[in-house]
Amino acid sequence: MQIALGCAPGLAARGCHALIRSGAKLVECADGILNELRFIPAKQHVRTASTPSPTGEPTVAWLDKDYKILLDALGFEPASLDVLVGRTGLPSQSVASMLLFLELEDVVGLHSGGRYVRL
Repeated sequence: MQIALGCAPGLAARGCHALIRSGAKLVECADGILNELRFIPAKQHVRTASTPSPTGEPTVAWLDKDYKILLDALGFEPASLDVLVGRTGLPSQSVASMLLFLELEDVVGLHSGGRYVRL
C-alpha cells in the first residue's frame, strides 16, 4: 500500500470525495469544460437567416431550446443577469456563458448598468 505524502489511508482522497459529493463532473480536456458550459463553437452550427415568425418578429433558428428560453426571458427591455436567472430558472453560470456567446454573435448587447439588451 502506498501512502501519499505521509497521510493516513483515505485522507489523500478526502478533497476529491467532497467534490464528487457536491456534484463535480470529471472533465479530461477543454472540450469537456466547453460542453459543461453549453458553449457551441461557431463552426459547429449552421446558421440560417433569421426568419419572421407568425407574429412578425424575427427568430434565430440556429439556437437551442435554452438559448430561446433565455431570449424570451430577456424580451426587448434591458435586464440584469440576476433577473434573467430568476426568469429562466437556469443556473447563473449557464446564463452568463450563454449571454457571452449571444453577445459574440451580435444577438444581445451590454447595456448601461451591466444589463443586457436584445439587438
